[in-house]
Amino acid sequence: EAIRFDLAIANAPVCCPSRASLLTGLYAHNHGVHTNQPPNGGAPAFDASSTIGTWLQGAGWKTAYVGKYLNSYGMLSPIVPPGWSHWFVSIGDSGRLNYYDYSANRNGIVSFYGSQHDDYSTYRFTAEAQTWLQSLQPTDDAFLVLAFEAPHGPYVPAPEDVGIGVSLGPRAPSFNETDVTDKPTWVRSRALLTAAQITYDNAKQRDQHRTLLASDRMILQVIGTLQSLGRWNNTLFVFTSDNGYFWGEHRLRQEKQAAYEESIRVPFYLRVPGTAPRWDFTHLVGIIDIAPTVADWAGVSIPSPVNGLSLRPLFGGSAPWRNDILVENWIDNRPDRTFAAVRSLSHLWVEYANGDRELYDLKVDPFQMTSRHNDPVLATIRTNLEARLAQLRLE
Repeated sequence: EAIRFDLAIANAPVCCPSRASLLTGLYAHNHGVHTNQPPNGGAPAFDASSTIGTWLQGAGWKTAYVGKYLNSYGMLSPIVPPGWSHWFVSIGDSGRLNYYDYSANRNGIVSFYGSQHDDYSTYRFTAEAQTWLQSLQPTDDAFLVLAFEAPHGPYVPAPEDVGIGVSLGPRAPSFNETDVTDKPTWVRSRALLTAAQITYDNAKQRDQHRTLLASDRMILQVIGTLQSLGRWNNTLFVFTSDNGYFWGEHRLRQEKQAAYEESIRVPFYLRVPGTAPRWDFTHLVGIIDIAPTVADWAGVSIPSPVNGLSLRPLFGGSAPWRNDILVENWIDNRPDRTFAAVRSLSHLWVEYANGDRELYDLKVDPFQMTSRHNDPVLATIRTNLEARLAQLRLE
């Protein structure tokens, strides 16, 4: 009963700005969370007064947020943001969470969780979510955000999964890209990866994959709980991530915050009761679409305009839809890394704050091997994308 959206975009491909967009349906230039830490980002920069939590709670829904919230939330804790009937959120340095030995805020009370089996964050978060679901009355309308630390670094697998064999699959053509002369300044400065670096990253990537084995098991447990409670047949279930990740593509190691597909594309599954399973290759969807979709499903009005769209028209298949979407990124004191981009169905146009530009024809160059920002053949397309990006930055 799931729709898998292949063209799903993280509108701000880094932790905190992306999750702020998930909660509000807004582009980052509108919600104001540009980075992971203050003064230009993190939880202290986030206006939590209008989110999917406040919209639903205001309409009588029970709401819960469990797991990883916004970076630097520890600067606000024990304050609980508005909109949440139940709150269980990890606290760590700048929002980072250890898989063991961490503190968490449960409804305003902070407790420490150690190194026992059940303290493993994926297990602890799931147990908290299940307990909350089981506490609901059968007539309660309910909304849950369950945000695992996995597969974020430091890539600590659950005890059962340590050392399990993992295949990394084939490398993309962009892996350790040989010629980056077409790329912006910050990529051109990267050296080719060494054999030692590749070996090190391979080990880390295998552990990253292993962290997801526990996530798979726990998602299955949550679905089982919903089924046992008689809720599954009317539950909208969304599965996604806040950004993609690089493991050597374009010479980039264990990072994100770039306009390339590995960073801005995310898994996105939408389970709709009674819907035939399918893979959607044609509709551009974004993190900004989650909040308005949930509100629409719940029959709850959104009190102020958002940038995202409800995905309900796509539940049944094709429908009139957007042709492009905005991607933004800020890194303090790095104009070479700060950019805005428009991702269309066929092209990606990127403008950096230092004046660098990129343009990719994704139909013929899906791995973004050759930027054609100076190619006269694409001059008209470039002009149109420049104008469209200017519009999107004002929306």
